[in-house]
Amino acid sequence: MSALRLVFVTPYYPPAHLGGIERAIERLALALRAARPDLRVTVLTTHYSFPPRYVAGLPGREQRPEATVVRWPARPHTPVPLFPYYSCPVTWFGPARLRAIVRDVRPDIVHFVGDGWAWAHLALLALRPPGTAVVFTPSFHRMTPSRQWLRLPNRLICRQADATIVLTPQEWRDVQAVYHASPDRLHLVPWGVDAPDDPGWAWQRAAAGARMEFASPACAMPQEPDPVRILCVGRLGRHKGQRWLLATFARARAGFRRPAQLVFVGKDEGDGGPLREDVRRLGLQGEVDILGELTDDALEEEYAHADGFALFSQFEAFGLVFLEAMARGIPVLTHRLGAGAALLTAGAVVTAPLAREEAAAALVRMVNDDTWRLDLGEAARALVRGRFSWERCAIGTLLAYDAALARQAGN
Repeated sequence: MSALRLVFVTPYYPPAHLGGIERAIERLALALRAARPDLRVTVLTTHYSFPPRYVAGLPGREQRPEATVVRWPARPHTPVPLFPYYSCPVTWFGPARLRAIVRDVRPDIVHFVGDGWAWAHLALLALRPPGTAVVFTPSFHRMTPSRQWLRLPNRLICRQADATIVLTPQEWRDVQAVYHASPDRLHLVPWGVDAPDDPGWAWQRAAAGARMEFASPACAMPQEPDPVRILCVGRLGRHKGQRWLLATFARARAGFRRPAQLVFVGKDEGDGGPLREDVRRLGLQGEVDILGELTDDALEEEYAHADGFALFSQFEAFGLVFLEAMARGIPVLTHRLGAGAALLTAGAVVTAPLAREEAAAALVRMVNDDTWRLDLGEAARALVRGRFSWERCAIGTLLAYDAALARQAGN
């Protein structure tokens, strides 16, 4: 069997944190190579980081454990501000260089991940060698005013793609309705989650706390309970809803019967300053930590100390970060905005959209009720480990690749 050459296409790489498209590509590439050792994986990306900012010094080509990374050069280095918020760098990417990259890699499959970098996808559709299969994972987001223009190019991409992979049943419906994807080329393949063998220190601490009421007074001295740590992981930006969560935490404080700590982790995307000002204004300096972006090891440490996880994004196409917390036995608090919320069928409290009182009441219970929180965390861990693994994702993705290659062979 000859080696199969696969190219993932995404504007940013490598990943810098748990969650997100970049992390999904990294983990999926490793799982695909484990399932099919002859697979050669390349990631075609740019010299930019998110939000769109040129990063000097990134090599044009580098070898990572999961893939060869090839960066498509661009000019100028300062992207055009197409919209106040847009997720892909708007600048000139030379087609001659792209043609040379394609000629060098000679892909059998080109896999677009994300629906925002539409002009790169269209260029690759035009320049791909004959017989190259195209697979599209839109990671669909709702059509805000700044995204309406994406309807037309992504309809064309869906029409040309040999297979379209969606992550949730809701995305299946959205992609058909908005991008007119053909149902016979759609494949439902949820992303996976890395599940550590150890359920986490938070699970153990909660279990110990639930047993404390049965302990003999002679066995333990009375002590101040540790604060219940509520973790929020996501880029610090308006669309992730950290300021809304902070206001909800402030509303809930009156109902707490024990100390609580709210911990924000994530790269500053414009809301870091306003969030810190909100903390000062609300007098929460001793109860809220804003840690910024962390390494994977440091973030894993935060997960290990977390008792609960809360995030109220305006939209999540899949919500990988929720499942990463749940895999560690950490219960989740969020709301019904985005397709990903429908996946949280156990181990999570999902409120009505932006329902402040409902969210505050759930937060109070998460802080006060150790046994309920422990049970919720066990259910979360069981759900994720039973349904979401990168091995299962790789199998479903390879089936979609086989269908795409068969379709190309029949054309």
